[in-house]
Amino acid sequence: MKPQMTDRVVGGVDRKSYLVSTMRYKQLVQAELWETAVFEGGGLFTTSRKQRFSMWTFDSQAAQAAHLAVAKRVRTEPPQSWTMHAAFIATVRQSAITAFERPTNSAPATPRNLIEYAMHLMGIADRDTTRLVDCWQVNDLTIDWEKRLMVLREFTLFYIHMTDRYVAGQGFNRRQEVMAAVNSVAWYSYLGRSVAEPLPDDLTSDPAIAENWRGFLEDLQLRHRIYGSYPSERVDDPGNPEGTFIWEFGKLLALLVGRSDDVRAITCVLSAMDGSLADLDPARVLAD
Repeated sequence: MKPQMTDRVVGGVDRKSYLVSTMRYKQLVQAELWETAVFEGGGLFTTSRKQRFSMWTFDSQAAQAAHLAVAKRVRTEPPQSWTMHAAFIATVRQSAITAFERPTNSAPATPRNLIEYAMHLMGIADRDTTRLVDCWQVNDLTIDWEKRLMVLREFTLFYIHMTDRYVAGQGFNRRQEVMAAVNSVAWYSYLGRSVAEPLPDDLTSDPAIAENWRGFLEDLQLRHRIYGSYPSERVDDPGNPEGTFIWEFGKLLALLVGRSDDVRAITCVLSAMDGSLADLDPARVLAD
């Protein structure tokens, strides 16, 4: 496979031109790191200022599959369903590079398929956050940056919970291994977006970051207890959404704008999550 693939998407859903580029970022003796990026504009030159999407993979086959999937999304989906904010792109990049460069004689590295899955999960949470904020704004429900981060946190916890449901039947040890990795990578990605200063190389050296991690796990355990009361077969019922898991989750998010009983606010949550559970595809978390 060539070290770079490119596709130009001219006149996508929003009538703009985009460049989808997949490039081998680094290569070691038996390992590779690839980035699939989307840049706005049809020129030959790309800059970080024009970058709208980023996905990282760890071998050529996964990179080729990612390139084809991303190019298809850019051609067929509106930009708000796949674009990422610059801060999140930077966080994803740093997470991937850190995982790739971790010395082999350090603590056991997180399996790369779990890193890829957690980044994929965060991409969906970020996409749903953008969709929801846009829908709320149309309905005159505006939120500040702090509440936007709270929305992203809730989507992240929700999709981690759905992943945990899927791997629950894998046995205690396997479940613990998978979810510990997904939890930590997702939290790190979220943390990178919620703090203004660069993260230290040794996260354990900062008491505030350690406390943030504990708080994240406590929030996750609370969500497990709340969401666990809803059977998985009623996660979404298009014919009668009220009272289902997805509706109750919508009420939780609508509470952030003080509208937990506002059907418009709740419906925006359902709309933002349209197709997201299928896109999440928890089965991939167990792929080798």
